[in-house]
Amino acid sequence: MISGLPAISYYDSNNGDLRFILASHIDGATWAVPQTIDSTGDTGQYTCLRLVNDVPAVCYYNVTNGDLRYLRASDPFGLAWPLPQTIDSNGFTGIWPSMEVVDGFPAIAYQDGTTGDLRYIRAFDADGVVWGVGQSLDPGFNATETVSLELIKGRPAIAYCADGTLRYLRALDLSGASWAGGQTVDSEGSTGQYVSLAEVDGQAAVSYYNNSAGLLRYIRGN
Repeated sequence: MISGLPAISYYDSNNGDLRFILASHIDGATWAVPQTIDSTGDTGQYTCLRLVNDVPAVCYYNVTNGDLRYLRASDPFGLAWPLPQTIDSNGFTGIWPSMEVVDGFPAIAYQDGTTGDLRYIRAFDADGVVWGVGQSLDPGFNATETVSLELIKGRPAIAYCADGTLRYLRALDLSGASWAGGQTVDSEGSTGQYVSLAEVDGQAAVSYYNNSAGLLRYIRGN
C-alpha cells in the first residue's frame, strides 16, 4: 500500500521501460494513468516495489547495462520521480532483486549474473541516497532463479533457488553486515523456483515451486 492505496511497479516489455501505477480507490476499483519512471535503454526487469521512509521506491534490473538500479519517488504518492541510481554495476548483476527496509535503511538481495553469487547491499541512509558495496553470500552456491529478502525475528534473511535446490540464510546482526552459513531446506528434484519468504508465527516460512513435480510447496522452520 502506498499512502493507503494499492500500487504496482512493472516492466513494459513492448518498450523496455519501467512503469508505476497507483490506484485511485482504496479497493483498487479504479486506477490513475500509468507513468514511465525509467526509459533509459531496456530497463525495469524483475522490479520490486517497497515503501522506503514513507515514499514508494523501486529496485530493478537494467538489461542494457547489466546493472542493479534503485529509484525512490519525490513524494508519498509517487507522482514525481528523480533520475535512477545505479547501485551495483560490477559485471552483469542485479537479477531477481528483492528489497526490504533493514534496521531503518533500504537493502536489496539479488543475483550476480557474472559470478552466479547471491549478493546483498544496504544503504547508508533511510532514503537510499548513498549505498554500501554489495557483498557476496553463501559461497559455493549459484543463485540461479528468484531471490526473496525478508526480516525474520528482526534480522534480514534470504531464501533463494540455487541450482534447483531451495536455500535459506539469515544474518547474524540487524543490519546484515555479517551472515550465517546457508542451509539447503529442500533438494527433492528440481525445486525452489519462484520463492517467497515470510515470517509466520515467529518462524521463517517459504512458498515455492517444485519443477520436477509441478507443485506449489510450503515449508516452515521449527
